[in-house]
Amino acid sequence: MMDNNSAMETSTTSKTPPNAAELAGPVATLIVNCAATLPLQTSAYVTLTADIELQAPDTHTGFAGRCIDFACVMLLRDLEAIVMQNGAAATPACFLRAKLVLRYLSLCATVGLLNWDQFTQFITEWTNLAQTAYTNGHIHAFVSLAYLLVSTLPYLAQSSGSKQGYDVEGSVLSILRPGLQDEACTAFRPGVGLRALYLKSEQADAVDDEGEDDEDSDDEEEDENGVLPVCDTLGEVVKATETLLSGGIDGSKFALLNEFPWKNMEEPWEFATVYGVPASMLSTVTSASGIMGDDVDNNGSISNQIATMLSQPIDDNTAAGAAGAAPSLDSTKQRTSPCIIYASMPLFDEDTNAQTKALYTKLRPMDMIFIQQTFRDVLTAFMVTVTKNGVCVGNVKLAAEQVYSTLKLIRCAADDGSSSSTGLEYLLIETLMSIVLQCTATTGSDDSSRLYVYRIVLELCKLQPDTLPQALAIGVGTLVAELTNLVPRARNALSTW
Repeated sequence: MMDNNSAMETSTTSKTPPNAAELAGPVATLIVNCAATLPLQTSAYVTLTADIELQAPDTHTGFAGRCIDFACVMLLRDLEAIVMQNGAAATPACFLRAKLVLRYLSLCATVGLLNWDQFTQFITEWTNLAQTAYTNGHIHAFVSLAYLLVSTLPYLAQSSGSKQGYDVEGSVLSILRPGLQDEACTAFRPGVGLRALYLKSEQADAVDDEGEDDEDSDDEEEDENGVLPVCDTLGEVVKATETLLSGGIDGSKFALLNEFPWKNMEEPWEFATVYGVPASMLSTVTSASGIMGDDVDNNGSISNQIATMLSQPIDDNTAAGAAGAAPSLDSTKQRTSPCIIYASMPLFDEDTNAQTKALYTKLRPMDMIFIQQTFRDVLTAFMVTVTKNGVCVGNVKLAAEQVYSTLKLIRCAADDGSSSSTGLEYLLIETLMSIVLQCTATTGSDDSSRLYVYRIVLELCKLQPDTLPQALAIGVGTLVAELTNLVPRARNALSTW
C-alpha cells in the first residue's frame, strides 16, 4: 500500500510543468504581448514595466525580470520559426514580434532594468551567428537576422552615449556589411533578382540596345566604390541607420517615433535589481539571473539548434554562391528574401507637385525610410486574420484608421516653426503601392493578404477624401507611365488591382 508521502511525490512529479505565461503572470504577459504587437507604443510599455517594478510590494518582487524572461521566450520562439527550415514557418507577424521584442529589450537596457553588458553581448553574439549563416550559405537566415539586428540599432544607439561605449559600427554593422553588399543576398536587384520589381533596362529600349556591350551597363550599376546600389527596404534601413549613427541620435527625430517619458524626469530611475539576460539566449553568460532559465518550453535547445544548423554549410554549390560564384538552381530556394522585405520603389519626388516639394524640403531621405518602415509595421500589426476555429480577428476599417492615425504622430517642422503633416499622404501611398505591386502569389502572399492591402487603400481614401485620392491618382499615373520599366509580374499585379 502506498503511503501518503509516496502519493504526494507521485502527484508532484506527474504534474505538468507551468508554461512561460504562467510563470510570468497575467500582468507581465499582457504587457509583453502588447509590446510585441503594437509598434508605436514600446516606450509606454517599458515605462509601465519600470513603474510596476518600483511600486510593487515586497511580496511581488521581480516583476520586470518576469517581463524580460517572457519576452526572451517569445523572441526565441519567433527566431526558431524565422531561421529554421529556411523560414518555412515564418510569417510577417513573426518578424514584427521579434523586431518589437528586441526594441522592448533594448529600451529596458536603456533605462537600467536589463543588464546593459549582457544585452549588448547578446546582440554581438547573434551578429556573429548571422555572419556564420552567410559564410555557410544560409542566405535566408542571414538576411532575416540582419534585418532584425539593424532595425534594433537606432534604439540601441540612442543610449550608447550615456552607457559605457558600445561600438555599434564595429560590433554589428562592420560584421554584417560584407554580406549585405553581396549581390547573392538580395532578391531585388533589377533584372537579376528573383523578386526584382524593375527590369535591367526599359523593355522598349531592349531591341535598340541589343547589339551594345553589356559590360558597360554592369559597371554603371555599381557606384564609384564598387558597392551595389540600394534596391530593397533592408538596404534602405541599413543606409539610414548608418547615416543616423554618423550624425548622432539627434540627427533625426523620426527614427524613434516614440516619446521617451523617462527623458523628462528630474531624477533617473534607480532599481534595486538589474536583471540579466536568460542563459538560454547566450552561449556564455557569467552572471545571468534569468528567472525562467532553460527549462521553459525547452528554449535552451532552440538557440542551440539554430546555432548548430547555421554552423553547417548547406552544400558546395550554395556555399560557393555565398562566396560570389553563380548559385545552382537547387540553391535558389535558400536565397529567397524574407516576407518582410520589399523592393524599393520611389514613386514621387520633390518635382511632383507643391505637396511633395514641401515634404522633401522638411524631411531627409533618412527620415522617409524610417517613416515608411513604420507604415509597414502598422499594416502588419493590424492585419486581419482568421483563427483555426474560423473566428475573424480585426477588421479592415480599424486597420486603415490605425495607419492613417500614424500620420498624426509625424509633424514636419517648417521654417517658421509651425508643424504640419502635409505631403505625408504621398509617402503613405508610395508605401502602399509598393506593396500592391509585390503582393503576388509568386512572393508567397496569399489572396487574403492581397485583398487586405487593396481594402486598406479604399478605406484610406474614404477616411481622407481631400488628399489621399489625389495622391493615389498621381501614383497610379506614374506607375502606368513606367510600365516599360516594371517586370511582368508587377504589371500583372497592377492590372489585377
